[in-house]
Amino acid sequence: MNTSKIFDEWEKTLNELANARMELAHINSEIQKTKDALAEIEAHIYVDISKMRDENGKPIYPNETLRQKATMLNLLGIERYRNLKDILRRYEEKKEILIAKISNLKDRVEYFRYLVEANRDASETNP
Repeated sequence: MNTSKIFDEWEKTLNELANARMELAHINSEIQKTKDALAEIEAHIYVDISKMRDENGKPIYPNETLRQKATMLNLLGIERYRNLKDILRRYEEKKEILIAKISNLKDRVEYFRYLVEANRDASETNP
């Protein structure tokens, strides 16, 4: 492969790497937004459950463990919560794929750097 072609491939790979990193930043932002939305729903349900009282005014869920379990059961019944959990799962999967892609692109960048240096060394020894 001649040096010009190596530089072209190197530049193409660097651009792909930059795009993948920008996409990863976007996905990380979306993951955070989704987690925030989930946390807000969880907090509202938890507060509602914490306020529940029986006819004698005693808490229906008197300890933290019971409140947490009741919160989870209630959350599973909320369609928006289930949809957000699914969206979060898909974002996390995309993130893992992008991380692998970025790692691969970094390796390709290093490979092209090696080829450029090897061609430069070869041209210096064989003028």
